[in-house]
Amino acid sequence: MILTASRLHQLATQYPLLKDNWHYLTAATLTACNQPDELPVLYHFALKREQFIKSNRSFNDDELFKEAVDITNKFINLNHRGDFKNKIFTEVSNAAGLSKENNFKLQLQLTECFREGLLKSIALVGLPKVINSMILLKSVTPEPLRLTTPNRDFAIESDLDIRKRGEDYWNKIYKGKLASRISNQLNQAHPDLWGYTLNHVYAPLLSFSKILSPKNSSLLIISCLIPQDVNPQLKGHYKGALNNGCTPEEINQARDLAISVSKWSGITWKNEVALLKTKL
Repeated sequence: MILTASRLHQLATQYPLLKDNWHYLTAATLTACNQPDELPVLYHFALKREQFIKSNRSFNDDELFKEAVDITNKFINLNHRGDFKNKIFTEVSNAAGLSKENNFKLQLQLTECFREGLLKSIALVGLPKVINSMILLKSVTPEPLRLTTPNRDFAIESDLDIRKRGEDYWNKIYKGKLASRISNQLNQAHPDLWGYTLNHVYAPLLSFSKILSPKNSSLLIISCLIPQDVNPQLKGHYKGALNNGCTPEEINQARDLAISVSKWSGITWKNEVALLKTKL
């Protein structure tokens, strides 16, 4: 197991500007590192921790970690037995005494962010890794928190609004001449590459902002790119994150978090992970 109690405590407390998104950023980095087995404990640790924070009750991360491991093992065992009527599947736990409505809303929001972060990660880390993470996450998600209907319509051939949204998102990330220069580079590399990137990645996937804002999507992209040793793309998305409203401090904390998780996962780099360069 890569994620220990002390490491989860570090991730949850050492990056104060990421206090609301450290968990799904970590999930994205773990997926990029091909460590899907870590997601169930991360997910249940984050659920429990957020409940206690929301209720203003004291908690101990070591104890929350033990509880997260325990509930994960229960889900795994029940899945193996096919016992899907157990209340662990059919009910949403309430560990911190929140009202039923607030507890459900909190857990649903966090679960949606996990799912959306993983879905957007497809564009950065590849479909096979994301499928493995998604299936594992679903297997330990209580039924009331599961997604049963699509959030998007991927039949975009006739949807000019979605294409326009994708173009706007692209132009906001890269801005001005840089946006045109990169799209031209993609066209020259392969005539289909730019069209695919815009119409099947940026338009329906990355520019969708009903769950993760453009700002949080930028931090997610950085979290996915860090483990992959792709500094040219990382540098471009540092600038894109600034254009989407991230502060340099937020970007640097996302970078540091992803580097820590990557190192724990055994990732090494040919070159130093690119630093954010800001004009003085």
